[in-house]
Amino acid sequence: MVSDVEKVEAQRATDLATKLNSGEKLSPSETVEMQRLMRDNSEDRVYARTLLKGLGDPDDLLRLHDRFVEGAAKGNGRYDAMDRDLSQVLATAFPGKPGPGGKSPFREGTWADEYVTELKETGRHNFGDKTDVDYGYQRLVGLMEAGGNYKNSDYLTQELADDVIDFEKDEGGGRMWAVRYGLEPGNAADPLDGLLGIMGDDPKTATQFLDPKDNGNLTYLMRDRDWPGGGHTSIMDTTPSEDLPDYAGFGDALDAATRDQPDESAGDAAAHDRILHDAVDHSAARGDDFPARMREPLAQAIANQPVDMHAYMSDDGSDDLAGRELDQWKEHRKNLLEAVTQVSRSQESYGILNEGMNYGMVHDINTEKGDPDQGLLRTGKTLGFLEQARYGAIVTIQEEQSAEAAWGKAWMYHGPGAVVTGTPFVGDTMQRGIDLVTLAWQESEQTRIDDNATDKNYEAYAARQVQADALADAWLDAKREWAEKPENNEYIDDDGGSSSTRNRLETLTNDGGTSAKKLAGGGN
Repeated sequence: MVSDVEKVEAQRATDLATKLNSGEKLSPSETVEMQRLMRDNSEDRVYARTLLKGLGDPDDLLRLHDRFVEGAAKGNGRYDAMDRDLSQVLATAFPGKPGPGGKSPFREGTWADEYVTELKETGRHNFGDKTDVDYGYQRLVGLMEAGGNYKNSDYLTQELADDVIDFEKDEGGGRMWAVRYGLEPGNAADPLDGLLGIMGDDPKTATQFLDPKDNGNLTYLMRDRDWPGGGHTSIMDTTPSEDLPDYAGFGDALDAATRDQPDESAGDAAAHDRILHDAVDHSAARGDDFPARMREPLAQAIANQPVDMHAYMSDDGSDDLAGRELDQWKEHRKNLLEAVTQVSRSQESYGILNEGMNYGMVHDINTEKGDPDQGLLRTGKTLGFLEQARYGAIVTIQEEQSAEAAWGKAWMYHGPGAVVTGTPFVGDTMQRGIDLVTLAWQESEQTRIDDNATDKNYEAYAARQVQADALADAWLDAKREWAEKPENNEYIDDDGGSSSTRNRLETLTNDGGTSAKKLAGGGN
């Protein structure tokens, strides 16, 4: 039987692994043999579970991980490959999704159920001492990050992440992790962030873990957690040590949990909306204390929902809501303005945000089925909203250093669909409009940088004129047949040009900026 073969191979791999764990060296032929055993069988569940059982408890698993890392550090690529396969063995051994309330897919008292419990105990174990802590979770997550595919191991990743959060709450927060051990090969500097990064490869797992309907994980991560490295909450975009990837994994998970997929259910899409809604509110609540390293992930999350975000930014009346719902809607729109202001303080995050919103505006222009002027009106309001947020960012940081002076590098367009992938494109005309508008926006921003345009009193439209003109041209390109009718001649020049449309959008943009300024509490 196939299972008998896998068990035999797993037993041989166990013998070689035990030899390594005892401090002995493998001969060249044994190293080749073990690499083959791991490579050929790491995705077989019988082999994976037999190997883990043969090794013993999770301490022995981590010890083997250490031996592989040590061999790889000496330049032996076979050991690096075996460490990747060992990571896959762990993933293969524990497939399954959590049931209702996070219920384990493994029957109580079985080996799988007990081994997961032992993994958590090993993760919490301090292999150092009181003054030089070395918690097992840093090595365990380091192993998981070595290359295994955990997309089918939803329960394992979420259960470990939940336990890490509980452990942090018991021990005083994310700064409990020893930086020194986190910088060593094979270890995770921040186990929770590492687990979130693994979830980032699986949108369903990331969504389930961050959905505020089911748990408080998003609140903990964005409001309560004391992140390793401190997250650097300075208003300026100061960058912490490159060796401390704080927020990197969370950023991947947030991206995955807010990005709509073509084949997903309505329930998944609703969960994405809830996560983005709460992420915006959490970032607004932190205000100027919002971590600089979270700006790009938040910008990407907003850009993942460009159609909905454009609707929020452009709707300053919301006639279809009343009472409590209207109050909640107004409060969230104000929070969105604050969140976009935070995002606008860093060049790359500002770029991601605007590429996404360019998509949202051009999409709206091309899909408007009613009065074409309404698409132009909403575009102006969103442009004004974005510029008010940009103005708020400049005002805040000017006291230290101008944002434009700090943004010395040239703008780089990420390319069609690189930022926004969740919303389907609607043909060549729309894509051409998105490209032209984004390139025009970059031209406006580069000019603003080159001219050091930090005057607090400049008109919003003047700062975005090239972008706005490109949007007006995109609108006329999509609605020319309508605009050429005699009753609509105020939208088009006598020679067919777009200066009339551009003038109309200029007025709408400044109106939108005035409305957003009121929302921010800066005028009547």
